[in-house]
Amino acid sequence: MNNYGTLPDNPPIWLFWMGCGLIILMVVIFTKILKKKKTLHEREIGRIPIYTDNKCGGNLGPGGTDAFSSPFVRVSVYEDFLVISTSFKIVLEISEIEKFKEFWLSKTSLKLYHSNSIYASPLLIGSKKIKKLREVIEAQMAKQRALDESDGGKTGE
Repeated sequence: MNNYGTLPDNPPIWLFWMGCGLIILMVVIFTKILKKKKTLHEREIGRIPIYTDNKCGGNLGPGGTDAFSSPFVRVSVYEDFLVISTSFKIVLEISEIEKFKEFWLSKTSLKLYHSNSIYASPLLIGSKKIKKLREVIEAQMAKQRALDESDGGKTGE
């Protein structure tokens, strides 16, 4: 009789070890990504953020698509800049943020449009605390606009 296409009663031991190796590899990769997310950008050192959310996700590729998607994203808002941290860091000046709006598929995500040519725009950020993040960014943008207007008035005299 032909036994082609049937599995043996006892699978080979190498199959077990290969499965264990894959699990260990996945744990190591996720651990490295989580450690990189927690490292600070040079501009963050010695400064206290106004707001930080460590439990974000994001699509940080061109047009907020899945060109680079990560479930491990940290967003920190400072007085004059914003840092989006995953396995790499995105640093945006508050003045570079043009607008943001809720992503139409989810009320827990927002698209962040900016004028920085180094990074793709828009950036899609998701969080359970997205309303708080939005409020903080709006407040910092309003402060930045007020500073720009007051500086503009002084230099024009």
